[in-house]
Amino acid sequence: MILDRLENWGFYFRSPLMERVRLCLAGLTPDSPLGEREIQGRDAWVNLFEGALRLPEQGRFESHRVYADVQMVVRGEERCGWVPREGLTCDGDYDPDKDVAFHRAPAAGAETFGLRPGLFVVFFPGDAHMPQLGGPGSVLKVVAKIRADLVE
Repeated sequence: MILDRLENWGFYFRSPLMERVRLCLAGLTPDSPLGEREIQGRDAWVNLFEGALRLPEQGRFESHRVYADVQMVVRGEERCGWVPREGLTCDGDYDPDKDVAFHRAPAAGAETFGLRPGLFVVFFPGDAHMPQLGGPGSVLKVVAKIRADLVE
């Protein structure tokens, strides 16, 4: 997992693909239209949406196998949970069409952090995460999906 300010993106990523992702993220405002934006076919795209905040007991940890998630709040604030995926108990089957598996929350060891405009978080396939915690209310956020083997 990486959590940092968008202005520090270049410390982590150098590829032209990741620069296109950064430019897309940086160009989004609260007035941007909702929906998906293609970056590089199904290798990389972003989705801007309004997401409801929820209490931790209403959320589930999720993880991915194929894609890394880059998440950024455009308007509002949320809390996110994070824990290494290894050792978690699955809560259902992996869905390869959506590249998602859900996990039961661990009894201890999960970390939480805040996400607000100007910050980004990257969740890699080994990261289980529980986004959109808080409430009541909602956030305007963007999730970029990048095939994990192309994140460089």
